[in-house]
Amino acid sequence: MAHPSNFRAARLVGLTAAAVTALSWFACTDRGEQPTGPAAGQPNFSAAQAQTALSQVMAIQNRHTAQLMALPGVVGTATGLDNAGHPVVLVFTRAPGLAGIPATLEGAAVETRVTGDLTALYPDQSPEAGGGRSTKLTNRIRPVPNGV
Repeated sequence: MAHPSNFRAARLVGLTAAAVTALSWFACTDRGEQPTGPAAGQPNFSAAQAQTALSQVMAIQNRHTAQLMALPGVVGTATGLDNAGHPVVLVFTRAPGLAGIPATLEGAAVETRVTGDLTALYPDQSPEAGGGRSTKLTNRIRPVPNGV
C-alpha cells in the first residue's frame, strides 16, 4: 500500500500541471473583445497635417507663455498631445486647483499637469569633465538598475 503523503504529492503535482495548462491556454486564446494594441484602421490625418497642427499650437504656446508664467503657481508651459492624439498647450503647475488658467488659447485646448517645482540641471564645470558644457547626471540622479 502506498503512503498517503505520496498521494498528496502526486495530487498536488497533477493539480499544478492542470492549472498551468489552463492558464497557458487562456492566455494564448484570441479574445477579440479585449484588444492589446491600437485600433485597426487608417488615421484620418496625414503626417503633414499633424505637423502643421502641432506647429500652430507651439506658436500659440510661445505667444502665451509669459502670460501663463505670471500666474502664481505656474512653473512651466509646453506643447503636447492629449489622450486622443490632438496637440494641446500644457501648463505645468506646482499644485492642483490653480485658478486663472484658461481652458483654451486662440482655439487650442489647454491641459494642466501638476508637476511640482521644476529644477534645471546645471552644466558640470569640474576638471574631470574638462570644464566643458556637459551635465554629469550621476552626480545628481542615481540610475535605477534594470528590472527594478
